[in-house]
Amino acid sequence: MRPNHHLCFPIALLLFCACGPKTDEAKKAVDRPAATSHPDTLSFSLIKLHKTCGNCALADSGCAQVTFHYPRYEESPSVPQLAYINDFIQEQLSISLLSGDTLDNPESAAEEFIADYSDFISDNPPYITAWTWEKNIQRLYESAQILVCRLREYSFTGGAHGRQVTQYWNFDLETGYPISLSKLVIREKFPALQNFAEQTFRKRNGIPCDESLEKYGYWFEDDRFRLPENFGIAADTLTFLYNPYEIAAYAYGTITIRLPIDAIKDCLQTAWISP
Repeated sequence: MRPNHHLCFPIALLLFCACGPKTDEAKKAVDRPAATSHPDTLSFSLIKLHKTCGNCALADSGCAQVTFHYPRYEESPSVPQLAYINDFIQEQLSISLLSGDTLDNPESAAEEFIADYSDFISDNPPYITAWTWEKNIQRLYESAQILVCRLREYSFTGGAHGRQVTQYWNFDLETGYPISLSKLVIREKFPALQNFAEQTFRKRNGIPCDESLEKYGYWFEDDRFRLPENFGIAADTLTFLYNPYEIAAYAYGTITIRLPIDAIKDCLQTAWISP
């Protein structure tokens, strides 16, 4: 007899919603080096980097433009970890779009993009398709423990459509370094968290729990649901994000899974959860 799909999701959610009590070991804070405390609100300046080639005000004139918007945090001897955050952001902005190499600085990455366009149109007259590259880094959330930033990147160098990427960075404010998923989640509770996320994903997309994800157009390896390393922490929500082409066709767009912190807090290290 075929299972009753209408009953599947509520039962699954009840099974995986509670991650269970923490062991004494799991209750311990993540081991981190001691660091100086930081202000309640971090000060920063918004920086804009903009470079162009050609007349971008005229349609079909042959043009390339690069625009980066990003925060630069005010460093001080009392808050040395902010230097690591600024360096990390600078490094991410310095990655070449075309080669993937890390260049000297964001200006070098932008100049390389413009130079590549100039060389391309010189070698391929009368090429007039405009190229564009945009990066926008925003501060999304800040607590006593973490700073969360989000990168939204868009580029177009010809073809059927542009390339879109969204990336979360969750910085440990005691060290200035990004927090990995393995540092966020209690190791023995990860299967329960992933199972709860899968049931949330299936329910949102109307996929019965006994049917293949591949049947509905999703490309998980071995047809087994997996959480991405790309996640953003907020006061009441943990968001996981898959970029276009990561687990489905471009038409599916950016795919997110939002889990309430209250439902999964027993799966997470207490060091990252606001009281």
